[in-house]
Amino acid sequence: LSSSSAASDVYKRQHLERLVAQYASKRRCMSQAIRASKHLSLPYPEQAGGVFFWAQIPDAVDAVLLWKRLRLQGVKLMPGTVFSLTGSAQRFLRLSYVGCPLEMIPEGIHCIDREIDWLLQNGAAHVGDSFCDIALPQQ
Repeated sequence: LSSSSAASDVYKRQHLERLVAQYASKRRCMSQAIRASKHLSLPYPEQAGGVFFWAQIPDAVDAVLLWKRLRLQGVKLMPGTVFSLTGSAQRFLRLSYVGCPLEMIPEGIHCIDREIDWLLQNGAAHVGDSFCDIALPQQ
């Protein structure tokens, strides 16, 4: 029983080490993609931990409208307004890298840039919606 427990502990440690390495690679990849982005910026110092980034978008772009359009394209992110009781995070996106394959991260950031370009060029960047007005799918 003790050798089985020791083997289980070794497996758990190795699994955790693999996850930490995978998340570190994804974090570096997303950081580089955001820094290379045309429209996104990182307003806060990067932290060693965590599983997401707060990215700032241009003032003229509504995060909720951007989220609505990108989710139809399969790009998963959250507008900052979801995490703000005062609405002070309207110009932020929360971008998580945990569930995203490493090779998809740069393309996801490119999709965000492309959509922001479209919104700015078509004068449809701001609608003033709140996230609470959005009908979410029932589970």
